[in-house]
Amino acid sequence: TKENIRFATAWKDSLTPYSSLIQITGFEISTLDDSQEIYTTRGEQDTAVGTHKEFREALRQSKDDLVTVIDLRGNPGGFVSICTGMIDELISDGVFFITTRIDQGTIFHDTISANPGGIAHQRDIILLADANSASCSELFIQGVRTNQEAPLIGQTTYGKGIAQGFKPTERGGVVRTTGTQYYYEDGSSYNEKGHQPDYEIESPTAQLAKAIELANDMAGVGSGGSANGKEFAEFVSHLQSTLDQRPRSHKNPTALILDKPIQRTYE
Repeated sequence: TKENIRFATAWKDSLTPYSSLIQITGFEISTLDDSQEIYTTRGEQDTAVGTHKEFREALRQSKDDLVTVIDLRGNPGGFVSICTGMIDELISDGVFFITTRIDQGTIFHDTISANPGGIAHQRDIILLADANSASCSELFIQGVRTNQEAPLIGQTTYGKGIAQGFKPTERGGVVRTTGTQYYYEDGSSYNEKGHQPDYEIESPTAQLAKAIELANDMAGVGSGGSANGKEFAEFVSHLQSTLDQRPRSHKNPTALILDKPIQRTYE
């Protein structure tokens, strides 16, 4: 039987008594739990679905933590609306990014800003990313780092600061076109450049160990000397293995950046 297989896209793992890690493998509208959560912002009702809903639940489960590490390594992106809703949970005010988009031949400049009252806006954030963190992962990084000092650990991200949309054709078909690019408030863009990490580390386990070290420092407890111990190394190795084994999207950001058009004929 051929069918759609849904699975979770956000998981929470404990790091220390003061910090946790939330792994995000995609920004999807439909995940394992396909229901909606209705919540209120500014007196208005909003809905959280897919990865956004899972992310809210992970933040609730870690509500007593001082620091949260958000792991975007290998995350190829997804839906912008899901991404912006998740950024909202981490900041109380501020501009995420500026977009330039083309619609029906007209150029629009839009400002995407935060809604106040994010459920984790007072929490310190650390970000993990690598060369396969692309598209909405990079939007997430930009939105968070524009509004708070969230250190980035890992490798330079993919560099996809553009977005695609679907449009119907006159003959009843559909075409997917690139019509949006994202910018910082100063007009700069990370497209084809990526986000540069504050701590450039190649090894995934070393990236995770650095995140725990920073989380302890930000929580004001220090490493306690355990960061060099055998027990700590085994813990980091086991956690990294767990993160690696979880199901994730097989989307490839390069599939949306083509050197030449692909022609297909449909009957």
